[in-house]
Amino acid sequence: MEIVLHLGVHRTGTTSTQAALDARAGLLAAQGIRAITPRDIRPPPKGGGIAQLRRSAPARALSARMAARDAERQGVRLLVLSDENLLGPAAWLFPRPRAASVGLPPMPRTRALYPEAGWRLRLLALALRPWPVRAVVTFRGYAEWSESLFAHVCRHRPVAGFDVAKPRIFSATGRWPHLIGEIVSAFPVADAARYEDLAGDEHAMLARLVGAEAARLCMRGAAKWRNRSMPAEAVEALVARWRRPDAPEQAEREAIVAEHSRPDAPRFAPWTRDEREQLTALYEDDMAAIAGMGLETRARREAE
Repeated sequence: MEIVLHLGVHRTGTTSTQAALDARAGLLAAQGIRAITPRDIRPPPKGGGIAQLRRSAPARALSARMAARDAERQGVRLLVLSDENLLGPAAWLFPRPRAASVGLPPMPRTRALYPEAGWRLRLLALALRPWPVRAVVTFRGYAEWSESLFAHVCRHRPVAGFDVAKPRIFSATGRWPHLIGEIVSAFPVADAARYEDLAGDEHAMLARLVGAEAARLCMRGAAKWRNRSMPAEAVEALVARWRRPDAPEQAEREAIVAEHSRPDAPRFAPWTRDEREQLTALYEDDMAAIAGMGLETRARREAE
C-alpha cells in the first residue's frame, strides 16, 4: 500500500480538494483508494481536555498509523492523508491583540513560516513506517498567502491588525525552501507545485493525489470552490467585532461575513504596491530554488 500525504499548505485549495475526496469516497473505494480528511482526523472544536489531546501532534501521528493499518487490512492500495494542520500552526505571524502593557508575544527563534513543521513531520514519518509515503505540498505567493491566511484566522479568533504581521512576514527566514527541506528530510519522495499554476483547476489538484482517472470521477458533480477568502469589508468588520469585550459566537461571525461579502466587493489586499513587488520577487527566487531540486517539475507532470 502506498500513502500520499497531502500537507497543504493553508490557503491553497485544500478545503475544496478535501470536499471532493469526501463526496466521492465510494467511487474512490471501488478503485482501492481511501482518503482520510480533516473530518476524520480533527476533533470537534469544543471538546474539553480529550479534544485538546486529540489535537496534539503525537495523537495525530498515532491516528495516521492506525488509519494506515486499518486500510492495509482492508485491501486499500492507495491511502490519502489530507490535513494542512499536520505542518503545525503559522500563528506567530498573526498574534492575538494584547494590552499595551503586556506587549506582543515574541517571534519564534527559527522565524520559519511553519516553525513546528520539522519535528511534527519527523514524528509522522516514524508513525508511517514501513509504508512508502509520497508527500504532496502546494506553495503560494507570500503576499496572497498571508492575506488569505490572515482573513481565515480572523474568522476564528481575535487577531492584531495586519500591520503587526507585516514585519513578521518580511523577517521570516524559513520560507518555502526551508519548509520543503523539512518535508524532504522526513519524506524523501515529495512533490511540490505552485498554487498559481493550479488555482481553479480542481482536477489537476486531485490528480496529484489520486491519479488522473480517479480525479475525473471525483469531479463529477462535486461542489465548487470551498472556503474562499473573504473580501476586505468582511475582514475589517470581523476585526472590529473581536475588539469588543464579548467574544462573538460562530453564528454571529458567519452572519458578519455574509453581510459584508457582496459579489463585487474588493478582496482583502493590505500590502502596498512596493511591498507586494518585494514579496513577489522573494517568492519567484524561492520557487526557482525549489524547481532546482526537481520537485516542481515532477508535480506538474503528474497533474497533466
